Amino acid sequence: MATWYKTGGWRKLIEAVEVERHTDDSVWIAGRRHARNSSFDKYFPSWTEARKHLVTGAEEMVKYAEQKLESDKKKLAEISAIPESAT
Repeated sequence: MATWYKTGGWRKLIEAVEVERHTDDSVWIAGRRHARNSSFDKYFPSWTEARKHLVTGAEEMVKYAEQKLESDKKKLAEISAIPESAT
């Protein structure tokens, strides 16, 4: 068995799990197969890789939020520029 690290859990950001075996696509935990990269969970052989995955994801979310904020500010400026009595 080897210790791997799971992200995507609801209790912990990074959770240590005991992996019985693994392939490129799957890990086995307590006799059950899990996809290494699913919509919910991701498994990494090192804590550093799991942390890097979380940091990269958070950076992407911040970048998207900043772009959306700029877009919304431009839209607000356009709306604010409309005269009050435009008919």
